[in-house]
Amino acid sequence: MGAVYRLSYKRYKASKEKNMASPDRSVSSRSDIAKALFRIAIPIAIGSCLLYVLDLFDTKIIYNRLNALMYSDEAATALYGTWGSALKLYDLPGSIVIALSSSILPVISGAFSRKEQSTITRMTTSGIRISFLVTIPCSVGLALFSEPLGSLFYSDPAEAASVQRLLTIVAIGVVFNGTLYITNSIMQAQGRVNTPVINMVIGGVIRLVTNFILVGTPDINIAGAAISTAISTFIMMVLNLISVYRLVPNVDNPFRIILPMIVSAAGMGICSYGAYYGLSFFLPARLSLVFGIIVAVIVYFTLAVLTKAIKESDLRMLPKGDRIVRKLRIHDARHYKK
Repeated sequence: MGAVYRLSYKRYKASKEKNMASPDRSVSSRSDIAKALFRIAIPIAIGSCLLYVLDLFDTKIIYNRLNALMYSDEAATALYGTWGSALKLYDLPGSIVIALSSSILPVISGAFSRKEQSTITRMTTSGIRISFLVTIPCSVGLALFSEPLGSLFYSDPAEAASVQRLLTIVAIGVVFNGTLYITNSIMQAQGRVNTPVINMVIGGVIRLVTNFILVGTPDINIAGAAISTAISTFIMMVLNLISVYRLVPNVDNPFRIILPMIVSAAGMGICSYGAYYGLSFFLPARLSLVFGIIVAVIVYFTLAVLTKAIKESDLRMLPKGDRIVRKLRIHDARHYKK
């Protein structure tokens, strides 16, 4: 979790230095710049250290609780390894959100320094919408294709089944995790660096407590780590969204943002899994999975355009976005008040 602070800080630092050096602003002294950067760096560094410590405790708790269930060190390590494999797939959509939203954050930082509230509102809404736009279909895809994905990475049936179980449970947390990344960055771009740290530490402590309880339950064991991750990330996301909506009160309602995406993702899931299941009778499972993913991308993008889940402003931030907008003839009707 500390990685999100380091990535966000680098983007914030770059955009802040660019704004300070722009021609229409007076250039600050080196001491002022240093003080400003330290005000950002110190809370992020402290938060990263705290989260690292919490991660160490989390790993220790999981091993101790598995040992208490009569698992040997070797068996506990194997179970934790399957959880680590599931986590890699779980974290992937979050990295996509960071890449897609990186162009938004310097704009928010610059608008904040110039007190352009309408731009802050518009770009904050776009950032949250992009996060949902990416993570909702990824969440549905991980849940639906957890079995073939487990088999793709593990030849041992028991390990594949364990990864499948964990992916199915933690898939919903993909949405929470992506939203957490973007809201952390939105707050940091406006100089609110303490709030994300506090919210992440609260979530980390909740994860420790729930892991202690759930992993130590015989019928749940390592699946408790997946449940705890989803619960703690959800709580952190809610705390972050509350903070963002207090900071930028005119941002679109999140339920209004996600409704067309849920409809699009549901249609995507039906079509893509149907394609995978039908092709699996004629093609190898891995090849069927590839075709299923291709169908998922095409169907989701088509439905997202039809349901207006994708906005003109979102497409224009993509490579060759202007050309895509012209081809699809998508135009935003929404205007934001200052």
